[in-house]
Parts: sequence; structure tokens; C-alpha cells
Amino acid sequence: MPFNYYYKRLNPIQRVAYKAILSGFYALSNKIELPLKSMNEIGFAFDAVLLDNPIIFYISSYTVMSDSKRKNCLLQPVYKYPIKFIEENVDKIKSFLIAFDSAKNKSDIEKEYFIHDYCLDNLEYDHSFNVHSYSPLGIVLNKKAVCEGISKFVKLVGDYIGLDTLVVSGKASVPQLNALELPHAWNIVNIDYKPYHLDITFNMTLTDKIKRYDYFNLCDDDIKKDHAYESNVPVCVSCDNNYFYSNNLLANDYDGLSKIICQKLRLGERNIMVKLLSENNENEMMLVAQQSYLKIYNTNFSTSVSHNSVQSVVEINYT
Repeated sequence: MPFNYYYKRLNPIQRVAYKAILSGFYALSNKIELPLKSMNEIGFAFDAVLLDNPIIFYISSYTVMSDSKRKNCLLQPVYKYPIKFIEENVDKIKSFLIAFDSAKNKSDIEKEYFIHDYCLDNLEYDHSFNVHSYSPLGIVLNKKAVCEGISKFVKLVGDYIGLDTLVVSGKASVPQLNALELPHAWNIVNIDYKPYHLDITFNMTLTDKIKRYDYFNLCDDDIKKDHAYESNVPVCVSCDNNYFYSNNLLANDYDGLSKIICQKLRLGERNIMVKLLSENNENEMMLVAQQSYLKIYNTNFSTSVSHNSVQSVVEINYT
């Protein structure tokens, strides 16, 4: 059962329209009668249907027919693909989701990690911007998608395994493009009844060395450092299930950073991530990383440090 967050934000007459649009899209109808005529209200219902139900990958837009004598209007969907293609690939998407069956009985946070790590292990960002990549279809067919397709796939899987998930549309400053602000989509997930921002696309594209969790369960204050969105989504204030908070990977200063690095080195880890809350000089962080290794192993070792300065996350690699 989809988590229909955007449906719940509609007024009663918009909800009737939502249900009619949803039924019409599932039936692949050419005309859908709606109990309203306001173009704004139709737009709200249309957008809510597509955000709540990402398996509907095949609608690009719509037109509306109405006249002064009718109380209702007719919405005419514009389909991206032929009917046979749609039917075949809806079935492919449903079959693809079976891979997530083992996560259905897990806790909320375990389900989220399962989805997140699956995406980082198996998917790529589609820099070719294939037509399929704006929906879960790109992932099912090509194992690639852009942010819209990735976030809708995450919601689709969340619905399938019972994790309340919604898609957020807004803008973000892309680190790889000198913080250029572009349209972007990500997710909010409910973990133990608390909402958090989850941007798997950003985590996927930060590095290819290790899994990154810079954007795993952020509160509003943190996500707003490089993301912008309207206030029509849940307020996220908790840090309880943020990756760095829950895994004790927070350092207030360089001494705290060194302590965490040494703890991880003693466990045999060579790829280490820490959220450094106060200081962020990369040369100093490199020195701390080198001295920490020398302290534990009494020898020097090739070290690299990368830094997401916006989210204050340091990645240290001993290679």
C-alpha cells in the first residue's frame, strides 16, 4: 500500500479528483472525468498522484477539456509510451521488487540501510539523461537513473517493504559543479515515527571508494545547507538516526577526530568517515590522519583525505 503523503494534503474535492486520476492512470484511460474545473486544483491532484505512486512512470502531462455547461471536466493523459510497452514494463518493475522481499520483516532503520546500500552497490547516476532515467524504469532496465528516478525508486521500494517514504522536489547545490544550484529530488523517510531527509543520489555521486552516508537521515537544518524546498513536507528535527550520530562518528575538534580514527584503525579499518563539527582545514585534517596512523602502527602510510565542507564530513583513506 503506497504511503500517500501528498494525497493527505489535498482538500476533499481534490481527493476525489486524485482517486479518479489514479484509477484512470492504472486503467490506461484516454479520458478521465473529474469533479472540478480549476486548473490549479487539477494540477495539485495530478502532481500528488505521480509523487505518491512512482510505478506510474508512463505519464508525461495532460490536457483538460471543459465547457460552461459541464460541472465536471475531462482530463486527457499524455502517455510517454505505447500501451503494450507500459503493460510489459509495469510487470517488469513488479518482478524487480521481489529482490527486496528479505527486507520486509526488518526494522525501519534496517529497511532504510537495505535500500540505501543496494542503490550504492548496484546503481549509477545516468549522465546520459536517458528518457527512462526520470522514473524507476531506468533502474529496472539499465541500472541507471537521475535524481528523480532514484528518489521515485526509493519510494517505490519503501512502499513495497513497508517503509513510509515520500519524494521531495526542490533544488540543490551540486558539489561536483562548483555548488551550482539545480532542480533536484530526494526523499524523506519515517524511521520509528520520526521523519528524516535521505539523499541517496548525493551519496552515490560523492565517491567511488567507499559507501558515503553524508546525506543519510539529515534534519532540516543540515539539509538546508545545500538543498532548498517548499514547506509542504514534514518537519525534520531529530538527529537520532543520522548516520554519524547513531554510529558515534561525531568529532568536535581535531583531538576528537584523532580519537575516532585511532579507534577505527585498531579495528583494522582503512576507510574512515567522521563528521567534524568545528574545524575544517584539509591540511590539518591530513596531518591528524597521518599522525593517528603513526600512533597506532608506528609507521607512515599513504593517506588521502577528502572533505564535504558543507556537511562537515571527512573521508580518510589509507591505501
